[in-house]
Amino acid sequence: MYHRVTGAVAVGMFHKAELGLIIAGAHYISSIGLGIIMRFYKSSENIDKVKDNTKYDSNKNIFKKALTELITARKNDGRSFGELLGDSVRESINTLLLVGGFIILFSVITKIIIVTGLITVISKFMVNILTPLGLSHFSVLPLISGFFEITNGANIASQSQTSLLEKMIVTNVIIAWSGLSVHAQVASMINGTDIKLKPYLFARVIQSILAAISTIFLFKFMGSKIETTFLSFGSGMVKIKVLLFYILLMAIIIIFILLFLSILVHYIKKIIS
Repeated sequence: MYHRVTGAVAVGMFHKAELGLIIAGAHYISSIGLGIIMRFYKSSENIDKVKDNTKYDSNKNIFKKALTELITARKNDGRSFGELLGDSVRESINTLLLVGGFIILFSVITKIIIVTGLITVISKFMVNILTPLGLSHFSVLPLISGFFEITNGANIASQSQTSLLEKMIVTNVIIAWSGLSVHAQVASMINGTDIKLKPYLFARVIQSILAAISTIFLFKFMGSKIETTFLSFGSGMVKIKVLLFYILLMAIIIIFILLFLSILVHYIKKIIS
């Protein structure tokens, strides 16, 4: 993820390599925070499932169990190595077409919303939500575009006529949300399995909020230290080290806060029950 945000987003869209540290830092922090929060999602049910799954072979090494399951599945499949190789290549190509098709589909939907003027109606509604949050009307189009497709939304956000902080907040919200295009890809991949899409969508919303909050804190600490991409090697390395230190410090603070809140929620649930 770090190389993607520093290369494609920070350098390619914002033309500021140092922003990659802030963007990546915000998402690492929000991901860890999301993991702590999701720990309490149906925790009792998950513990029971784990106990049931490990009850019959609690003494068996997990790697040995995985290898045994792999060999058993291979035997039950019945296909030869050549068939498996051909099917894997075929499925890979189909997956690439699927991903590209979803990107094009939701990009077209976004364009239709803009061309038909529906964007104006949506903008009037969204401005009433964004204004109390301190965001301008210039962030409406990037958010709408990012709601459907992540790349177009992030690119439009980087070119919007707002402050750098607002651009980064909107961009990180879009990246954390990932767009309906990615959600559709996920839904197609988990189709036919017992994996549910609802917790995934809930997690995307929570991470978007955490990413926005993390961006504000990181930018407040490091925003004044951001320079253009074309820095000398020596000064660039010094600034990167300083930025990494601030990211680590902010991550530790936020993680401790989330851990405290999670422990507090745990004990409150115990008292109530």
